[in-house]
Amino acid sequence: GIAPEDIPKLMQPFVQLDNVYKRKTSGSGLGLAIVRSLVEKHGGAITIDSALEQGTRITVRLPAKLVAGAKAGGEPVDAIRRS
Repeated sequence: GIAPEDIPKLMQPFVQLDNVYKRKTSGSGLGLAIVRSLVEKHGGAITIDSALEQGTRITVRLPAKLVAGAKAGGEPVDAIRRS
């Protein structure tokens, strides 16, 4: 999980919260900043729920619009990657 005081930093460009010397993977720190920008441009919202020693859940909500000729219904998509 992520410390509560660090959560606002996650959405800033080029921010990585872990120690660069202990990191197992590389990255630029742009991922969540880009996601936030795209979600906001589409009128959506992104939330982060985290508990230290337990994990973090990032939720993206986008407004759905029914396209002419499309059928309503279906199941919600739950895209969770477990490692």
